[in-house]
Amino acid sequence: MSKIIRTRKPSVLPYYAAALAFVVLCAVLPVYRLWALLAALGAAVLAFAGAKKICPIRVVETEVPFHTGVDDVDAMLTEMQQQLDTLHALNEALPDPHPLVRQLLSARCRERAAAVRQAGKAGGAGRECRLHPRGGGTQRSLHCHSI
Repeated sequence: MSKIIRTRKPSVLPYYAAALAFVVLCAVLPVYRLWALLAALGAAVLAFAGAKKICPIRVVETEVPFHTGVDDVDAMLTEMQQQLDTLHALNEALPDPHPLVRQLLSARCRERAAAVRQAGKAGGAGRECRLHPRGGGTQRSLHCHSI
């Protein structure tokens, strides 16, 4: 229930790479000439573009607690979230049911289904089948024809 905010933070390394390229070229080239200054600026732009492609943007996810403006509601929502987290942890900690239990349950279901089928066959004289109005399947209904 708490809100997760994703913030994109660009890397500062491209700016450092551009500054380093500019400073190194200014130290090597005669900066008092226009061509040298433009070459240093061009190299800085190329260094910035290259570093921008290499250094990815970081995505930081922060979980913000509830903020509705009412302290009682915020406390209640926080408590509910903690209880839900506890329930989820307990649910994950539950062991799987034993396979024998599953076999017994499925055998019991098969017995009951067979009993229902036998009861249906025994009393099938007064039953009539027709299509179910919504589902399209058959619907059994009991009709008394002896009246």
